[in-house]
Amino acid sequence: MGSLYFCPVCMKPFDEETSHIRHVQYCRRRASSDSRTNRPRACQACRSGKVKCDFGKPCSRCVGRNADCVYERASRLESAGKGGNNSGNLPVNAEKASFGGLAVVGNVGFPPLTATEFAADEAWPLQLHLQEIDDPTSVSVAICPPSIILPTPFGTSLVPYPRRRITPGCRQLIISTVRSYPRMMTRLDNLPPFIHHVGCQLHFSAPLTGEDISQNGSCVFTTNPLRPLVTCMRLAQVFVSGVPEIEGVLWDAVEGECRRIAEEMQDFSPGEALTSLQAMIIYTIMRLMNSGISYFLVNRDMLKTNRALAAHFLQLCPGPFSPPHARLCRPTWEEWILEETRRRIVTVCYLLDLVAGAPHPDICELFADPHSISLPSSRMLWEARTAAEWEKEYDVEWAQLTTNQARLDTVGDLALAKDVGSDGAMAQGRLGGLFADAMDNWHAGLDGLGMLIAAVMASS
Repeated sequence: MGSLYFCPVCMKPFDEETSHIRHVQYCRRRASSDSRTNRPRACQACRSGKVKCDFGKPCSRCVGRNADCVYERASRLESAGKGGNNSGNLPVNAEKASFGGLAVVGNVGFPPLTATEFAADEAWPLQLHLQEIDDPTSVSVAICPPSIILPTPFGTSLVPYPRRRITPGCRQLIISTVRSYPRMMTRLDNLPPFIHHVGCQLHFSAPLTGEDISQNGSCVFTTNPLRPLVTCMRLAQVFVSGVPEIEGVLWDAVEGECRRIAEEMQDFSPGEALTSLQAMIIYTIMRLMNSGISYFLVNRDMLKTNRALAAHFLQLCPGPFSPPHARLCRPTWEEWILEETRRRIVTVCYLLDLVAGAPHPDICELFADPHSISLPSSRMLWEARTAAEWEKEYDVEWAQLTTNQARLDTVGDLALAKDVGSDGAMAQGRLGGLFADAMDNWHAGLDGLGMLIAAVMASS
């Protein structure tokens, strides 16, 4: 593959030098014009109320009303035009940048968007508006402890990432899907997409042996999840039954299990710590469905357990886990299950943060730069029933890696591929075809979790 040229102002990629030079001249003229004509803009509260703003941070009106004072961030073009990086004029050799030339998009920022306030929703019984919350960070921490989020090699961004705006329809889709996860926990053959049907039974403290694998390559432990998930499945069955008379008993049992995890986590194997994280996500979803975000403002035990458990898991399984394109050798099925499960846990937490987390960009940094979040694997790899079936599917994956075929590995890759693919002029060239092929390959292997990420990209 040839060289890519990136605009130093807006970081738009080009595969032809003449087009790159022409665009840079236009982009700089526009940035210069915008910098001369820009005037300060009122905060969102003053603009919506159509009153004069004194541009304070916070402004006097918001202080008097005890409301959040939020200003729109500067546009990507404006901020880049004031301090562009001249290195963007240099061509980037795509083959040296990454496999297939797409991982370089981890350095390209999402288009800046204004902060979003998530109001109460009937489908998700949030009982408080976020401006009434004293410490919204705690809500996001309850959903996703920061310890399990580790940067990938391409986890840097040239543009700060403000909270993405998703459409009400997309938000409703995410909520409706996530609400089904406790119900999915009632059946071993239909587990949520971040719990592997084989991985839920493994301690990951020793490699699989011949005794663990049958002659046809399947795992012999088919009905024995580890204790944290066994307990979670039983509690999920009670939760789904919806019997009002035993609701108090249910939540006493959930709190008791959370206390047990907190007290015994130091003795957990890697598999027990991982399944405990998965169970805690299910309990968090159950609490959100039953009590809304307000529960986490009063009850801190689950937050503390999540944080401590994530920190302990990080000690047992130090990361970051290498994405497939960074590997020098093939993983075993067990290694892949552990790594992919962790990546999917982060993806689920990211989706929960989008619909129920704190939107304030200064106090919620758990997903400050989601470019590095790995995309879920293909449905065929994740749902492989035997080691032999997985090996066959991974042969296809490995062939793409070793031949430098273009591929999408992170949310940042997908974001830029979407932006380039929607540009009519770019889509006609060689670069547009490259991104289109990568998008087609990724969409062809989507499972339910991947569909939610695709919906987020399409709605933003």
